Amino acid sequence: MREGKPKVVISTTPRNKEELKKIKANKNTHVTIGSTYENAANLSDIFINEVIKPYEDTRIGQQELHAEILEDVEGALWNYVLIDSTKINKNDLPDLKYITVGVDPAGSSKGAEIGIVAAGVDEEGQGYVIADSSMHGSPDKWASEAVRLYKYLNANEMVVETNYGGEMAIDTIRTRDTDRVIKFTDVKAGANKAARAQPIVAYYEQGSIHHAGSFAGLENQMCTWSPLENDDSPDRIDALVWAFTRLKIKKRPGKPGIRSL
Repeated sequence: MREGKPKVVISTTPRNKEELKKIKANKNTHVTIGSTYENAANLSDIFINEVIKPYEDTRIGQQELHAEILEDVEGALWNYVLIDSTKINKNDLPDLKYITVGVDPAGSSKGAEIGIVAAGVDEEGQGYVIADSSMHGSPDKWASEAVRLYKYLNANEMVVETNYGGEMAIDTIRTRDTDRVIKFTDVKAGANKAARAQPIVAYYEQGSIHHAGSFAGLENQMCTWSPLENDDSPDRIDALVWAFTRLKIKKRPGKPGIRSL
């Protein structure tokens, strides 16, 4: 690479990293962008349904499917670099000693999504996001999914926000829990969602929470919802926060502490 006219071909997903942006901005760099859809004829139906479709019409899909560099949203509590820095392959998930399923019901089936997020903690106190089953749907539909996820993961606890309908949310889930195996904890949310999320953001910044695989819908909401600009309810984030609030996460050794924003 030191003689003649050296050339390098770099093929990559365009992450929001300074190194990549500097390379792209260099006057000697030629950028060619390709969409995943251009290769659709060579992809299996399983890949299209399981990998591509979850990213469609999402902000992270602009990066993963259309090769766009996503800039951070001003005021967002998380960013993709932070989440990716501790992400692990789902096949590398360690044994978990305690698993919670966080549920954030919506006010109506026609409103926001119902947040259903599962998280766990290992023997060393490290936290892991292991499932996101958030959805739009009737009470019977989302309650059935919450129960299915709880039993599939052999979870230890379900944390349910009861602001909407009080005990009705838990009663709805109990109608689907016919063998009465679910242990419930009900929580009441205050008005300040950002303040409630800050301790969880701190765990991410300390390297103590890891995503076991990619969760397009959840990560998209985490990196785009800004308490400065958005009035909508981030139900996936709320479910995530409730799940981790119940887990005893420990700071990762060697990582400095941070101050809450």
